[in-house]
Amino acid sequence: MIVPLAGSARLRRVLSVLALVGALALILGAQAPGAQAAPQAKGDPNPISLDITQPAPTSGIAEGPVGANLYVQGQGTAGDTIQIGIATRAAGCATGFESLNLSANVQNNGSFAVAFSWPQIANNVGDRYYICAQDTTASAVGASQSLFQVDSANPPAISATEVSDPNAPTPGPGTPTPTPLNPPDGTFYAGGFIEIKGQNFTPGGTAIEIIVTPVQISPSTATLPPLQIVKGNPLSKRDGSFDVIAQLPATQTGPLYINATSTDGASTVLPTLVGSQSANITLAPTPTPSPSPSPSPSASASATPGNKNTSPPGPGTGKVIGAIALGLFSAIFFILGVAMLVSASGMGGGEAPGSRPQLR
Repeated sequence: MIVPLAGSARLRRVLSVLALVGALALILGAQAPGAQAAPQAKGDPNPISLDITQPAPTSGIAEGPVGANLYVQGQGTAGDTIQIGIATRAAGCATGFESLNLSANVQNNGSFAVAFSWPQIANNVGDRYYICAQDTTASAVGASQSLFQVDSANPPAISATEVSDPNAPTPGPGTPTPTPLNPPDGTFYAGGFIEIKGQNFTPGGTAIEIIVTPVQISPSTATLPPLQIVKGNPLSKRDGSFDVIAQLPATQTGPLYINATSTDGASTVLPTLVGSQSANITLAPTPTPSPSPSPSPSASASATPGNKNTSPPGPGTGKVIGAIALGLFSAIFFILGVAMLVSASGMGGGEAPGSRPQLR
């Protein structure tokens, strides 16, 4: 038998009691020993994305030789540490990750960046590689969007030698050719000219600059003004070689470095291609003038004023008179000699006075 509740007031009192009992049970349960709020589950790490920004990729391919300077930027989970590696195109970063013992920290905005030189362990010319990023805090691996292609198994290199001014005017006939300066090996003269030859500056067609630095080149010194190239094409050939002549500064001396670089790079990143050679630059010695032989004196005939006759001059008047007088004296003496001979002959035909007659 169902007994109806006696009025609405009684119903309200019953409901209030039940609500109070429920609230009390919740409070007691929360304060019971060992009772804790359910922990918040940590979300999955952000996926890693990255790409090569130097050298600039073309159609998804960046390229250069072993030793090329690369710069990679990416996104990951803030605060995590990223391990950098490489992997062949066939293997991929998930299974073919090969560490470069290089790491980067993800900044608060989720970005990371790293610069490194292409390693000798990946020197197969023509092969293409991914740049890999592995989150060491969480199980996440990313691969670069672009690939890096190895163009040469050897790093960029240069050689520099002292030469004469290639644009000096050609001496005229009879002008002595100046002797070129010949400094000792490894020494160059300030203000002089140097010929720089390079190899492995790939890919072909890369613009080249020549820079002199006081120490080994760094991202900050790589931004110094380049030397003036006075001869040669400052673009690498198809095989990565080049040959140019540049003029050294006239006031910069001491132990320095001569560098050939590509024209990319920034204040915090080296250019992609760098070849260097140490050098000792000094002031050129002052040349000592050598005496020239004096010309032998030669007699020259003085011209008679107003005489326009260009024929060779004859003997002087005095010489002519002397010759005539000498001839006359010779003729007179000759006549006298003949007369004396005739006279002597006539006198010998008669008898001398007092001579005795000849007996017959």
